[in-house]
Amino acid sequence: MWRDWRITLRRLIRDVLAMWYGLRHPKVPLTAKAVSVLPILYLLMPADLIPDIFPIVGWLDDLATLPVAAYFADRLTPPAVMSVLRSRADETLVRRWPRIRLWIIGFVAVWILLAALGGSLFLRGPRQPIPEQVMIDRIVSGQMLNSQPGTQRPHF
Repeated sequence: MWRDWRITLRRLIRDVLAMWYGLRHPKVPLTAKAVSVLPILYLLMPADLIPDIFPIVGWLDDLATLPVAAYFADRLTPPAVMSVLRSRADETLVRRWPRIRLWIIGFVAVWILLAALGGSLFLRGPRQPIPEQVMIDRIVSGQMLNSQPGTQRPHF
């Protein structure tokens, strides 16, 4: 099962890289180039289907745009051109895979760290009030009145 995920992930990376090369290829139709740019625009768009505030779930819709865009870019690009783009992407992956894998691991680690930080802030509970606020709350509730010499009860 793990092997299937690795193969699928590697194909997705290859197709995304092929989409990147397709942006600069003269024989790729304009519609395929537009489909290749849409995931980037969606990632940069401030409004999402699922807000990114929610860890993991909010990022899944962003990640789901990549395979969908790769599928449509594959269908819109002529097969001969797509095979050239994929072979170029395969060459790049063979040559630079250790470096690309390091970037992927770093990217995932940063997102996991941010999700853990956000979760810990969310689960930590309410903050402790600052001392000045405690004093103001006590004065307002009447606990501090006449507790110190020289204080007088306010007349309303």
